[in-house]
Amino acid sequence: MLPRLFAILLFAAALATAHSAAAVEPLTITSLKCENLGAGKALCDATVTGGTGSYTYTWSKLVGGTPMNSWTTTDGSTMTGCTVGTTNYFRLVVQDSAGATASATRGVYCTRIVP
Repeated sequence: MLPRLFAILLFAAALATAHSAAAVEPLTITSLKCENLGAGKALCDATVTGGTGSYTYTWSKLVGGTPMNSWTTTDGSTMTGCTVGTTNYFRLVVQDSAGATASATRGVYCTRIVP
């Protein structure tokens, strides 16, 4: 009787461990939108899913494909300056509290006139 009880306890412990170790969804940027606000300003907004814990958002303006003027925020929205009369590209790198990262790039044509 004791070996059977021991086997049942081991099975219950294994089941509890498997249940508590639920799979974490991969960190994903599901949406990145940048819009022209006029007057040389752009607003970028991101939606992120998955990962672990809180996120850190690092935004960069790309000049010739090279990140310039990087800044970090704790939410998925940022307002930034952009060069009027050209398409400006912004890169977002999101990192979760476990160190996983995801990135995306979006372009927006900037104007001086408010749309």
